[in-house]
Amino acid sequence: DAVLARGGRILVHGNAGMSRSAALVVAYVMEKFNLPSDQAHTYVLTRRHCISINEGFRNQIREYEMLHR
Repeated sequence: DAVLARGGRILVHGNAGMSRSAALVVAYVMEKFNLPSDQAHTYVLTRRHCISINEGFRNQIREYEMLHR
């Protein structure tokens, strides 16, 4: 958050950058901008078109969403 507050950028690196790291970024966007999971997913997808979050991580994101409403 401090880096973003100063106008910086953040790189999240994963093996393929399609599932685990994308799920983490979706969860962060949900929390940071108080968005529901589908809107956070769409936001991330517009910035990295090749994400494909597996069903297990999608379920965890939905559970996280239910806990933080």
